[in-house]
Amino acid sequence: MRGEKRNLISQANKAPELEVELRKVEAGDVSSQSAEAKAWKSENRDAIQAINDWVELNGIPLSEFRQF
Repeated sequence: MRGEKRNLISQANKAPELEVELRKVEAGDVSSQSAEAKAWKSENRDAIQAINDWVELNGIPLSEFRQF
């Protein structure tokens, strides 16, 4: 329950950002990612690849407990 509350708070804090993104979509401005998103992807590329490689070798963690 506590995690759900934290997630809702996180989503609420992002609401203004999402609203701006929604306005961009409505205006047809979806051609590029923000500079911040591109920088994050670049900075974390190695970590993301390492996680993807691990999952490819070992499978999805706790997959036996998935409900879907």
